[in-house]
Amino acid sequence: MEKVTLGELTDVRGEANSGGGIFDDDNWTPYIDLYLPKNQEVMKGEFDENSNQYIWKPTGEKYFASPDYDNGIFLGYQFNSVKSWE
Repeated sequence: MEKVTLGELTDVRGEANSGGGIFDDDNWTPYIDLYLPKNQEVMKGEFDENSNQYIWKPTGEKYFASPDYDNGIFLGYQFNSVKSWE
């Protein structure tokens, strides 16, 4: 896989046994170009003990104006690049 395109994310949940994320194995994400909509917000994740899940919610901060974007990070994963698909 070389490219992943996601729509606007507003509520992301990952099982605790997947290491806290929606990508089961983050060893491959540094080789992927991630495409997000230009209105994507930064997502902040927390572990919810009641559901035994990691839950990410939008922070109100524009992703493409954030330090995470500058560093190629989204949902805590390092990507080869992050670009807007719009």
